[in-house]
Amino acid sequence: SRLADLGKLDFSRQPLADSSLTDLDEGEIKRLRGVIEKRNGEKFLLELTDDELLKALNLITDVNGKYVPTVTGMLLVGKEESIEKHIPTAQSAFQVLEGTSIRVNEQLRKPLIATFEFFEQMLKPWNPEREMEFGLLNIPVPEFDNRAFREALINAFAHRDYSMLQMTRVVIND
Repeated sequence: SRLADLGKLDFSRQPLADSSLTDLDEGEIKRLRGVIEKRNGEKFLLELTDDELLKALNLITDVNGKYVPTVTGMLLVGKEESIEKHIPTAQSAFQVLEGTSIRVNEQLRKPLIATFEFFEQMLKPWNPEREMEFGLLNIPVPEFDNRAFREALINAFAHRDYSMLQMTRVVIND
């Protein structure tokens, strides 16, 4: 943690030496490609093979002539059981509290893109819309802007220290 604070170590680029490419989920790699396409990302990435894409994004790295996932690679496109095995600190929760009562408590260890999509779905029932008049139009305005919520999720997961035992939580309360 200290080296990362000093800018001397990028923990996310560290290889998981005891892992292999079989720890990565092909479905999650397809999901990643879908996000790149949907969010108008770097379209040239879509022309790359899976291995080339993973290398280009530093999701895998060469260790003694063998490619292995990096911490980021495992977090983004790893299989759930592999994430639990190799990065046991990568756990998250979506919680809804009413006073001190817990209404919803969903804990998971999914790859990050799947986690973001899950959290966005979980937010929908707790994100009421109010209509605003704009000239002749009535425009629905959600209480929480979906783009701001997504940005908050990205920040929460990207800036946490995965070397420490903690959970990333989304909490909605009174």
